[in-house]
Amino acid sequence: MCGTGGTACLFLCAPNPNPGAGKPRASQPKVENKDLDKIIKELHLRDSEKGGFGDGRTATALTQEFNTGNEVKTGKGYHIERASSKLSGLASLLEKDRVAREKGNAILSDSDLKIARQESADLYNALNSVDVTGKMTSMVNNNEALKRTLTKNRDTVFKASSLSDLTGATFTRDKYSGRPVPDGAPTRVKGFYKTFGIAGGLATVGQAPGYIREYGVKDGLTEMLKDSIDPLGAHHLLDPPAPQVA
Repeated sequence: MCGTGGTACLFLCAPNPNPGAGKPRASQPKVENKDLDKIIKELHLRDSEKGGFGDGRTATALTQEFNTGNEVKTGKGYHIERASSKLSGLASLLEKDRVAREKGNAILSDSDLKIARQESADLYNALNSVDVTGKMTSMVNNNEALKRTLTKNRDTVFKASSLSDLTGATFTRDKYSGRPVPDGAPTRVKGFYKTFGIAGGLATVGQAPGYIREYGVKDGLTEMLKDSIDPLGAHHLLDPPAPQVA
C-alpha cells in the first residue's frame, strides 16, 4: 500500500500527473453567471495572494498534496475539502442548468457551461488521484466530520446526471417525475475515492451492468477486473490521459 515504502511502492506510488505544476499563475476565467463566478474565484489564487503551487488552481494544489502528503501553503489548509465542496457546488449548478435547458431557458451561457464543465473535470480528476504517501487518506479517516462532508459532497456529484460522463454513473428517467434517477454504480472512480472507502472499495458483480454499458462487454469486464484486483487505481498510470471536456 502507498505510504508503507519498500519495493512494492515503486509502481503503486508513482506520482499522479499534474499538468498545472510547471505553469505560471493562471488567470481566472471570466464568466457571466454570479454563482459560477463565486465558485471560480475560490478555485484560483489571485495575483496578489501569496503561496500556492504551479498555476495556483485548487485542482493543481490538491494533486500535489496527494503526490507529496504535504500541504500546499495558501493559508487555507489542505485543499481536499475545498475541492470537494466546490465540485459539489458545480454539480448542483450544472443540474439547475440542465433542468432549465430542458425547459428552454438555460441558466448558464454556452461559454459559462464549458468553463463549469472543465473546472468540474479538473477537480474530479484531482479527487480521484492516488494517495502516494497515504497521509491524505489517514487524515480523512481520522476526522469524522471531514469524512461526512466529503461523503455528502460525493453523493451530490454522483447523483448529477450532468456529470455522468465524468463519473460513469448511469441514469433512467423516473416515469412519474421525469427526473433522471441513478440506476448503476459509477464506474469512473479510482485512487483516493476508493482507498478511503467513499466509493465502496472493490468492484462487485452487481456493478457489472454499469461497466458493460460504459465500456462494452469485453472492455467492461476487463475494467471491472482491474478495479477488483487494483482498488488503488494504479492501473490508470498505464492508460492514456483523460480527454479534456469539450
